[in-house]
This record gives sequence, C-alpha cells and structure tokens, in this order.
Amino acid sequence: MALATAVADDVWLGLGSNLAQPSRQLSIALGWLKDHPSISLEAVSPVYLSPAMVLPGTDASALADYLNLVAKVSTTLEPNALLQAIKQQEAAQGRDLGALRWSSRPIDIDILSYGELILSSEQLTLPHPGIAQRDFVLLPWRDLAANTVIPCLGTVADCAAALNDISARPIDTQLAAQIVDIE
Repeated sequence: MALATAVADDVWLGLGSNLAQPSRQLSIALGWLKDHPSISLEAVSPVYLSPAMVLPGTDASALADYLNLVAKVSTTLEPNALLQAIKQQEAAQGRDLGALRWSSRPIDIDILSYGELILSSEQLTLPHPGIAQRDFVLLPWRDLAANTVIPCLGTVADCAAALNDISARPIDTQLAAQIVDIE
C-alpha cells in the first residue's frame, strides 16, 4: 500500500526518556513532531513515571526512572520512512543508536501502531512487540484514547485491564503540562 501522498491519521507513538533532563527531552521530541513537515501532532497523553525496563539479570533500581507518554500523529510518511525520521531525531537528541537493548537513553520514540497495519520486517514490527505487557505505554494511552484498537490485541482499555504488574504512575500535572506545552 503506497502512502506517499496519502495521510495515515491513526499513528500512535510511545516516547520515553531517563537521561539528560527527561522532561526537556520529551518536550524537544514533541516540538520536533509538531514542526515536522510530514507529521502532524494530534494529541498527547498524560506523562507517567516508570522504572527502567532492563534485560534479565540487570538491577533496574540502579537506573533512573523513565518519563513516558503516548502521542497520536498523522503523517504522510510510510512506516519505514517514519521510522527513519524518528531514528534521526533520536540521534539528534543524543541517543546512541548502537547501545544495548533497553539501555538508558535521552529519548526513545517507538511506533506503537500505524493504523490497522500489521507488519513484520527486519526494520519494523507493527504493532510494536510487547506493548500488551507495558504499563508505561498502555496507561498513558488509555488515558488518551482507551477505545483505540491495537491490531491483533484489542482495545487499549482491554489490554490495560489485563496487565499483571503495574508500576507506572502519572506524574504531577504541573510538570506534565510543562512537558507537553509546545505551543
């Protein structure tokens, strides 16, 4: 399906940061989404704080907590082109794209879902793998758009209700407002 001139208007992104002033990093990333000529920032969730997700055998308590949010965008970029733009922005914000999986980072932007698209390639899997177990994705997403259907998984609300372990929690509304105030 060619989307070069079409608009995908139901694209969901997860953003997280635990390094280099995480609230500032999220604000920068949201500003980039707002200003990008091929992306339109439509909505932003509340901001959540969560422990770092780590590889088995790693002590998460030794790492800084993450600030996380979910954003709805529309875009004229095809999924792989969107991913490429995201990777360029992550690098511009200081992320080491060659770092170990789940390492601390100034910014992490994941494509959670892209409309109803189901995709599995070497570069990109949609919907994003593992989101059904990630409270730091599902809780802010539920707060923003609980009835959104995640392909093959069901609604965001149903996935959030099925979570077994919840450690993410919303942050102070004043700080959250500063992060998402991108006007």
